Amino acid sequence: MTLCKDVVTNADELVALYAAGERNFRAARLLEADLSNVALLKINLNASNLTLANLSHANFSGANLSQVMLIMADLSGADLSGANLSRANLSGANLSGANLSGANLSGAVLTKAIITDSTLLEPQSREIKG
Repeated sequence: MTLCKDVVTNADELVALYAAGERNFRAARLLEADLSNVALLKINLNASNLTLANLSHANFSGANLSQVMLIMADLSGADLSGANLSRANLSGANLSGANLSGANLSGAVLTKAIITDSTLLEPQSREIKG
């Protein structure tokens, strides 16, 4: 597996590189990207910006989403099971119907996030903000 040398700024490019075996997309800039219904298991998007992105029904199981900007992102119906969302900013994000079982939300900002019908099976840290 190689390390992605350039910062990814296009959803189609990310999906193509992921399909080719790349998993490290640290600091990607994917504002308003459409990654709905895409399977990106165990992807590393640490410190990326996905503000206003459409991630509905995407599979981010086991992904590293720590310190990711997900402000106003649509994560409805997404699978975030086992994902690392520590210190992620999910302000105003739509997480309705999302699977958050086993996800690490320590230090995550959830101000005005919609979490209706989300699955959260394990107790979460008291450090969640919002």
